Amino acid sequence: MIGFVAPLFWLLLLAAGLIWFLHSRRQHRIVVPSLAIWRQLRGQAGQKARARLVPPITLPLILQLVAVALLAAALTQPFWGRSDVPDHLIVVADTDAALSAMGDGDFDQLREGLAADLTNRNGAVPQRISVISGGPGPELVAARWAWDAEAVETALGRISLADAPTDWNTVERLASSILHNDEQATFVVLGANGIPEALTAAFPEARTALQRVDVPLRNVALAATLVSKDLEKNIWSLEGEITAAETGTYEVVVQYASGIDRTPLDWTRQRVSVSADDAKAFSIELTLPEAGIVTASVASDGGSELLFVANPSREELNILYVGEGEQVLLRPFGTLPGVQVFQDSAATNATDYGLAILSDADAVMPSTNVVAIHTSGEPLAKVDPDFWDDTHPVSRNIDWSALTIRTAYGLTPRADEMVLLAADGVALITAASTSSGRQVRLGFDPAASNWPELSAFPVFVSNLISWMGVSPDEVPATSCTVGLPCRVDARLVGQPLVMSGGEVSGETVPHGPFVPKRAGIYQVGPTLIAVNPQPLALSVDATTSNAPFELPVGIAPWLVGVALGVLILEALISGWRQQRPPKVWLLRLVTLALLIAAIFNLPIPWMKRSNEVVLLASDFDADATSAMGAVAAGGTPRLAADIGAGVIPATTALRVPNGEEALKLARAMLPDGADGNIVLAGDVTHMPTQDGFGSVPVHHLPIVESDAGEVSVDRLDLPRILHRGETPLLTALVHSGSEQTATVEVVVDGEVIATQDTDLVAGQNRIEAALPQIEADEAVIELRIVGAAGYAENDALTQLLSAAPVRPIAIIAAEELHGEAFGRLLVEQGLDVTVMAPQRAPFQMRDWLDFGAIVLLDTPALSLTTGQQTMIQSLVAEHGMGLVILGGQNSFGPGGYFGTPLEDLSPLSSRVPQDAPEVAMVFVLDRSGSMQQSVGTASRLDVAKIATVSATELLNPQSQVGIIVFDAEARRLLPLTRIEGNPGAVERALTGFDPGGGTDILPGLADAMDMLSGVDAAAKHVVVMTDG
Repeated sequence: MIGFVAPLFWLLLLAAGLIWFLHSRRQHRIVVPSLAIWRQLRGQAGQKARARLVPPITLPLILQLVAVALLAAALTQPFWGRSDVPDHLIVVADTDAALSAMGDGDFDQLREGLAADLTNRNGAVPQRISVISGGPGPELVAARWAWDAEAVETALGRISLADAPTDWNTVERLASSILHNDEQATFVVLGANGIPEALTAAFPEARTALQRVDVPLRNVALAATLVSKDLEKNIWSLEGEITAAETGTYEVVVQYASGIDRTPLDWTRQRVSVSADDAKAFSIELTLPEAGIVTASVASDGGSELLFVANPSREELNILYVGEGEQVLLRPFGTLPGVQVFQDSAATNATDYGLAILSDADAVMPSTNVVAIHTSGEPLAKVDPDFWDDTHPVSRNIDWSALTIRTAYGLTPRADEMVLLAADGVALITAASTSSGRQVRLGFDPAASNWPELSAFPVFVSNLISWMGVSPDEVPATSCTVGLPCRVDARLVGQPLVMSGGEVSGETVPHGPFVPKRAGIYQVGPTLIAVNPQPLALSVDATTSNAPFELPVGIAPWLVGVALGVLILEALISGWRQQRPPKVWLLRLVTLALLIAAIFNLPIPWMKRSNEVVLLASDFDADATSAMGAVAAGGTPRLAADIGAGVIPATTALRVPNGEEALKLARAMLPDGADGNIVLAGDVTHMPTQDGFGSVPVHHLPIVESDAGEVSVDRLDLPRILHRGETPLLTALVHSGSEQTATVEVVVDGEVIATQDTDLVAGQNRIEAALPQIEADEAVIELRIVGAAGYAENDALTQLLSAAPVRPIAIIAAEELHGEAFGRLLVEQGLDVTVMAPQRAPFQMRDWLDFGAIVLLDTPALSLTTGQQTMIQSLVAEHGMGLVILGGQNSFGPGGYFGTPLEDLSPLSSRVPQDAPEVAMVFVLDRSGSMQQSVGTASRLDVAKIATVSATELLNPQSQVGIIVFDAEARRLLPLTRIEGNPGAVERALTGFDPGGGTDILPGLADAMDMLSGVDAAAKHVVVMTDG
């Protein structure tokens, strides 16, 4: 079809009338052959000439009229294509693992091809282009850039690949912030998975198109984890599952390399039989010579490769306290395993420790993680906290309102510090992330407060350790997953991340969480980090019915070219007739040059954009003389005006809420290379303190000074995660310049639900309110002060409250009938459940995250692999997932939870209680010469002795125990003896004999069976300990 981008330019056809009029008024020269004819004409000289309405129809006239028609048609920007030209084109790159499988080189060619296709359309192009880079953390890399070839290539060049699925909820939120209601928008999804229904449902008025990318088919999917079985012997277990599209036997190939620069060696292989579209679990035990890199893949599928770093050690945290006397801040640290505390009077060697706690906050900060306590100077007059920031990693899940401080000295925040707690405008706790580690400063001694008595105190210590990127007494993580936070030691912040093969990823360790987008081995300093992609679904058919996206083809350059030829022909005819160049030859040359420039779309130098300014404010006024773009800050920042639209901040706008998100949006509006600036109009809340905005300067423009009686809502806190049915609690901080009475209103989705007259004191006022249950997915919550003095714009603050999605509950039950019965009880309460046998439990973190909670219903520990248990532990500790363990004959102590991650999760000890059944147990120990070999600092025989003593401590005191040792022959060390009444009998029997001789296990077993014969006991056991 044929369409026109600017049809009003057809009005330029009226210029043909001007040409017609000029030709009609043109004086024509007549050449006569004799004077007689001249005398006849001279006789008519006194007569008035008649006006000519119709000029002589000449070829130049016709050519000029044709040229005007062609140029008018070209200015309407006609196009030929299957659809109209959109006003705004939004490219969404679905850069998941399927797309990244094609490699960086092929992806670069794909981007270049798309850029060429979008720009070579002869002018039939949108006015604006935006680009959203997908993956697990979508980013708005270009926001409403003015369309030109350079802008398109630059915007697409900002797309980065990721090895995880795209978060389409975030894509929807980013797209909403840049769309205008009065424009026609088109989404182009670049990827291998098609267009998600969520995108079309969210923007029904916009068109969607797919730029399909063909990727290799995936018929086999591998998912696995590497867990430690024995650190001293460096024994690991590779546990996972294989899913295949076809029934067959597949071979898991395991390789090992001692370093990132070493060639992987084939270590072992295991064949696994898999049914079509079903998952088959496997477990491979590995004994490694030293720390190294383990690679797992499927022999028939070159794309399924998983990487792990096996480091047989436990993390430690050594703390140096520099000061005198006892510091209460050290108490929570001292209760943690893997933490050692040292004390010194100077911090000269503090860099050798993982954390330094200084009693002098003004001292020089050592190059490590630091907590500095300031207790000098003049005490503050007001010490009651009236401001806190619970968004920082250190202050999360802490109720600061219960904190009472007796004496405080205050802090002067540095430029790189974030204030976490303040009283009357004076900072009490600050935090900063530096290239040498995390720094936290306290403006008071914790002992001079009730902090040590509150539950928030150990939470603060736990948050601090987590923010430092260490996990004392735990085995270092063998791998991370793309799209999920990966723990990195904070002392490595700022150092480059180098991928395997020496490839520089272009990234450095961030100040915030490290969320990798690409899979591979990263090296930062001496640390190796293995990152695996999130599991992909099988792709057995890559065909699609979606046609590729195409912009219409512009006809304007062809029309301009024809007009150019017509004008050249007209000039030649005119010059030939007059036997000399036309009188207006200079104007004709300029016209022809401009037409040539239009055909080749040559840029105009003085039209190049420069000094572009993006303004952030909460409200705007129109101003035709301003060329600034605008971002309207708020609960959800949005792009209010394009650069050049003409706006200025409202004179009464005092606050820029949600400043960090608004700044990101403003940065995306500025193309690379532009002389851009970002201006903040008003006070900013939630300002970022790290990583900045590249080379774009950020300026602060205060609008007006507040009056003495000004009231402002400075803070509005809502729950981060709200589950359906919960009653959310609203907390607000309201600042008043003087004592006054004001009316407080709570507004939900535009409706006032609560009103109360409140007496405000001079300074900060804390207001709390319980909101009604929120049934919708989202609700706009506003706190409003009515009738207060000063500017009304300061008297309200709005936040968006989102309800957490209702995710199903995973019920893992050894007995399917029991699981289904329990599931029906939950379904009756409106919950969604999924019942599964332990062998069907997920092996990958991504699959676990589909659930909202886990129920272990009488599930024995042995039915779950160590990797699955460790994953459940991580889900509870790091992702906040709920866990319910229901007892029975197969859980807790009887279920073998003792010493497993399940016991660590449970508040109950899984030691067998004293009312355990009475048993008769004979321990048969190998005392051959090979048992004297060392295992760490002890021999194998010593390990067997310790295990025997530990086992007897778990038995019922009425149980009977016997001990037999054997080499070439058997010998009884302890006949069957009741534990009660014979304290120390086992320990005494295990002393006084040494290893030596051969290995003949049969006599020992025969003697054990003889010892148990005729014994009356509920159960009889023989436990053999040997090295083979």
